Amino acid sequence: MPRANLTPLDLLVMGIYVVILIAWGLYHSKRKSAEDYFLGGRGMSWWLVGLSMFSTVVSSSSLVGWSGDAYSTGISVFNYGISAAIIPIVFVLVFFLPFYLRSKVFTLPEFLEGRFDARSRYYLSLMSLLSYTFLDSAVTLYAGSLMIKMIFPEVSLEVLIWGLARKAAMMSPRWPRSRTSRSISISKNSGVRLTILRLTMLPSRLAMMVVSVESAPG
Repeated sequence: MPRANLTPLDLLVMGIYVVILIAWGLYHSKRKSAEDYFLGGRGMSWWLVGLSMFSTVVSSSSLVGWSGDAYSTGISVFNYGISAAIIPIVFVLVFFLPFYLRSKVFTLPEFLEGRFDARSRYYLSLMSLLSYTFLDSAVTLYAGSLMIKMIFPEVSLEVLIWGLARKAAMMSPRWPRSRTSRSISISKNSGVRLTILRLTMLPSRLAMMVVSVESAPG
């Protein structure tokens, strides 16, 4: 795999990005309510919400996977981004968002619990956890490791995948306590942190299975 040479300007941009990210996190770390964490205190402007939605959709899997697929099969692959992202977002904004705003819920499982019962909340939470763990996160870890491999070709993909997975586990959100929510503080519960760590390791194992299959002879 070819090595990507970093210029001083590249390193400067990366350093500025890391410093700004850390400073931003420290500045906003004093927000302690669940509403602040999930909804930004309900005071975010429309362009911040739009950037948040965009960053949620775009990941290493889309940057690497979509670009590679477009190179091999054609630019029509980006129709997926229109049909699977833009159209559903507009549909939700028109038909579902008014109900969410009136109910003042934080998440979709919470809305289902208020509309139906707790079983629907647990079912959707479980399905979301499994789908993101075994489908989305594994691909994202693998694609992100491929990009880092361009910079550090001497490091194996297995090590990079494990490193990204452990970094994600270390940055797991510390859900704050709130009078109006049943959130828990992960920092005060080692059992919950260990569970999240193990769940975060699952995508890395799946990604390494892909590496093993690709490197197998024949």
